Amino acid sequence: MDVIHLDQKITDITNAGQKWFDKIIALPVEVRQDTKSRTGLQIFARGVDVANFAIVQIRNPSLDDQVEAIEQAVVARRLISDYSKNNASIKAMELRDNVMARFDDVVIQVSVAGLQSDENVLVGVAVLADIFKKTIPEICLNIDFYRGRLPAFTNQRHYLYSLVF
Repeated sequence: MDVIHLDQKITDITNAGQKWFDKIIALPVEVRQDTKSRTGLQIFARGVDVANFAIVQIRNPSLDDQVEAIEQAVVARRLISDYSKNNASIKAMELRDNVMARFDDVVIQVSVAGLQSDENVLVGVAVLADIFKKTIPEICLNIDFYRGRLPAFTNQRHYLYSLVF
């Protein structure tokens, strides 16, 4: 596998984003504890070694979310961080909503904005799973293998755990 052409994966990215956005916002407020109105997602996926990217909107993301997804990916790349949670809060910048996976020398970065941070990361992991044709647990293991850090949704006590595992 040399290159995954992300422009040919827009349908997969859209389907994964829509599926997980719907699952997450359907959670009861006592489980999810989010009172903010969520209008949509902005998803930015790119191959880090080539000019290869896809930008997808799910429903109607705010203008801030549209900018944030791309900005986080750019800043994370500039900081030379595979997993921007490792750099969370650098100079008050939050970069947690950005994940990267690597299989067969192909590296894909996904940045998501529009939900709470842990939820954005979960959507990013789900998008990576669809792009690489892997499971979400396989993507989580890959991120862990390359010393990335994921939010607590991999913990059985986290409210998102039951959606995934």
